[in-house]
Amino acid sequence: MKHYIITSWALFIFMFFLIFLGSSLYVSFDKNFYQSECKKLGTDCNLTINVLDYLNSKGNLTSDFNEREISHMKDVKNLMNSLKIIFIGSISILFILVIFMFLYNYKNFSRFLSIYLMYGSAVSIILTIISAILSLISFDILFTIFHNLFFSGNSWLFNPADTIINIFPEKFFVDAFGFILMLSISISIALFILGWIIKKLK
Repeated sequence: MKHYIITSWALFIFMFFLIFLGSSLYVSFDKNFYQSECKKLGTDCNLTINVLDYLNSKGNLTSDFNEREISHMKDVKNLMNSLKIIFIGSISILFILVIFMFLYNYKNFSRFLSIYLMYGSAVSIILTIISAILSLISFDILFTIFHNLFFSGNSWLFNPADTIINIFPEKFFVDAFGFILMLSISISIALFILGWIIKKLK
């Protein structure tokens, strides 16, 4: 029984991980978001899109960026590519688990699916709300923790006059994180509704 509960919670948290990671990748490569942000913040849209194209392997960074900035953006690009692989791999694992559950007990599969979608999305909503609260308390702390986890030393710290700081001020990342949270909540609610519909149709 204890093993079943632990496994269930692991699957629910895994759903949150997939939703949050998928939302993060979507926002990170959403050209419309980049364009709307540079217009709102009054930053250089050409340089902003240049960075996005670089992350999408559609060109190199312009000479406006110094060697330290280029080195950091290379690290960012490698991180994004790794996260894409992790996301695709995680989706594949979940798909295999769902197929296994269907083959193992197809008579109760719809019940399993409805419970997983409803409870998993509920856990995802709760964890997303907690993330939102933490960001409101201190976004700087979350921002620092993230960079310390994924980038070595002080490679992500720049001078106020550097190009990367001018086109990606803190407000850009605050807005991006807010968009990610909103997208995560929306997907979670949609999955909860889907689970509820499956339960009613069963």
